[in-house]
Amino acid sequence: PAHIALLNEEATIVSVNTAWRAYGDTNGYDDNGRYGVGRNYLSICDSVNGRDHTEAHSVGEAIRDILNERRSLFQIEYPCHSPDQKQWFTLQVARFEWDQRLRVIVSHQDITALKATQVAFEQSQQRLQTVLDHVVDGIFTITEQGQIVSANPAAAMIFGYEQAQAMQGASLFDVIAPSHHLHYQTLLRLHHTASQRRPSEIAHEVNGRRLNGQTFPMYLAINRTRLENRWIFTAIVQDLTPRLRIEQDRLERERLQLQLEKERELRELKNRLMAMVSHELRTPLAVIQLSGDMLRRYSDRMSAFEREDVLVTIQSQVEQLEMLVDDVSALSRAERLEDSVHTEPINLLDFCANVIANMQMLHRETHQILFHSSGNADIHGDSKLLSQAITNLINNAVKYSEDGTRVNVTLHVQTDCAEIRVQDTGIGIPDADLPNLFEPFQRAENVGNRPGTGLGLAVAKRAVELHGGEISVKSKLHKGTTFTVRIPLSVAE
Repeated sequence: PAHIALLNEEATIVSVNTAWRAYGDTNGYDDNGRYGVGRNYLSICDSVNGRDHTEAHSVGEAIRDILNERRSLFQIEYPCHSPDQKQWFTLQVARFEWDQRLRVIVSHQDITALKATQVAFEQSQQRLQTVLDHVVDGIFTITEQGQIVSANPAAAMIFGYEQAQAMQGASLFDVIAPSHHLHYQTLLRLHHTASQRRPSEIAHEVNGRRLNGQTFPMYLAINRTRLENRWIFTAIVQDLTPRLRIEQDRLERERLQLQLEKERELRELKNRLMAMVSHELRTPLAVIQLSGDMLRRYSDRMSAFEREDVLVTIQSQVEQLEMLVDDVSALSRAERLEDSVHTEPINLLDFCANVIANMQMLHRETHQILFHSSGNADIHGDSKLLSQAITNLINNAVKYSEDGTRVNVTLHVQTDCAEIRVQDTGIGIPDADLPNLFEPFQRAENVGNRPGTGLGLAVAKRAVELHGGEISVKSKLHKGTTFTVRIPLSVAE
């Protein structure tokens, strides 16, 4: 969690959160139990400036600019290393009005894990590029049409090009003998159309052709990879020598990329929550702060009835905060989705088949995703939003069920509506979590360490509602969950 301090208009620390205090305890700085409350933040920045804290000057100047309304937001990334540990943080400073007074909120966020992942990813890229540049095998990539996109120096040398860049724009059929053209044209076409199953490796001993027209025997292996919503083929060429294996490095790079993307998503979510705290919650927080001050200062002079009344006030404001968080999140997302709705004719059977085909390809190694249908209908809707909704439901079904199990997706067309059901046999959802399951940032208590932000179901629900539909859920612990999406056929009008 972020370490947060609240400053007044004079930059004096007036309040800190639990994470701030916990960090102070861990690092031996509790300031006699005050954790800096009452100290001037600018004085702290000025006192450490130049002592291995070169960022302190920038932070101090930024806070002064914010207090003087020359800027409203500041962010910086800085190291905080100790002799036995290296740590990285981001610092964010924002201003807001609280009870007609200027307040500044300072947040320190530990990004050490993200930094380590980023460094590991960059190192992996460098290692992979080094391998590609120095491997004795020729390696090049081609499109679905056979056009060469990139090549390594060994490939250029094998085929007689002076530089690897010179091979870009050439064709696979420029570097293999004409006698093999028809064979590879057929194989590429089959790989392009067989999108629902994992392709096998194309590996043959063939005759290659150099730039000067000379032919030679070579071993050619081609694999297909999904990259940025398109297929790309990687070819490895050997002069009948053992092929070097680079698959492990490729998989490691993809794993680090996914991990980095997840870390970025979590960071963006925390930033959005921080913005909401700064701009939307100041009134309930002010009431809670005032009520807490009253209890702290006058509790001994208050009657039991008066103390209870203050506690009721605090409780009501807490409930208001909870509702405000839900309302603001739902409203913000609803407005963004409404602005991006683009209707078009949708054939539900074809639509479901395409979405499920993509899901089958994505999860083919861990789950069976089966599609059943009874009937068909045409509607007008936003295929992107509906696809996102169904995709989120299928991804959840896969995420919360064991590998090797089935996920059943059913399209059932009735007189006035179409139903799309997504059913799994996974861990199920506790009854206590069902009422708020579709709220933003809400996750069931039994998800364990499975990744997620708690936004998928909220987005799915809103996308369905924008089409006049509804979404419901039935679940039993350890038995599975069924989500049902109902879309009125009147949307077709």
